Amino acid sequence: MPEAARELGVEVWLLPDLMQEIAAEGRKGNSYFGDDTLRTITLFARGISA
Repeated sequence: MPEAARELGVEVWLLPDLMQEIAAEGRKGNSYFGDDTLRTITLFARGISA
């Protein structure tokens, strides 16, 4: 499905990929997210990588 969307010029965001990107930013330690959900994700990512 994502391949067909790309052929039509539609950008598809996959949740697992987004979660990995958010977690990676949070692990850097220099990012601050104002949204409670994003803060929770980054704290979780820091916790599992510690």
